[in-house]
Amino acid sequence: MPAVTLFLLADDPSITDVALSALPWSDDAVARMSQIANVQRRRQFMLGRCLLAQAAGELSGVALTVNNILERAQASPIIDRQPDLAVSLSHTGPWLGLALAQNTRLGLDLELGRPRNVLALARHAYAATDLAWVEQASATEQAERFYLLWTLREAGFKGGLREHVYGEPAALPLLDDACAASGVVEPNLYWAVVAAHPINVTIRPLVLQL
Repeated sequence: MPAVTLFLLADDPSITDVALSALPWSDDAVARMSQIANVQRRRQFMLGRCLLAQAAGELSGVALTVNNILERAQASPIIDRQPDLAVSLSHTGPWLGLALAQNTRLGLDLELGRPRNVLALARHAYAATDLAWVEQASATEQAERFYLLWTLREAGFKGGLREHVYGEPAALPLLDDACAASGVVEPNLYWAVVAAHPINVTIRPLVLQL
């Protein structure tokens, strides 16, 4: 059973954009960043790659920098000389997440829960089975069920294991599927990992070291 490590990183405002920009980025990464006009999205891009380099280095026991990251068009980045390491990144609010595993396709989604009309969103986006599961919950449980299903849908799509985030098929069976895992950490940080094989997920917080 592939072991998936889910690294969670809270953005640290003491790490400046200037310090991040000064890292030894590859030409491909520099080109990608030049196309990101939004300052916050560019920061998330850099933080995600720093998270990947540090986390992959901790798992492999090999010191890595952002220059070891290979960018790919329309796909997650990978680590050079580690072609079998599956990578999926996600961010929400001040949080970044990274799922790493060997020899399996996977997708990760993080969602920071916030007040919203979850029933209206579920009626717009969910399959009938998923919608019924959300609707039949108590008012306090509806948001939790909505986010659990939404993160599973997004994670499955990111991993290439669903054709669409919206609509059919229902995501509810994934709650009991060995190829998926989901939950909530902190008061309202929802996460889900969906993979091509049965998985075992370990969550590790990470403090970035530049």
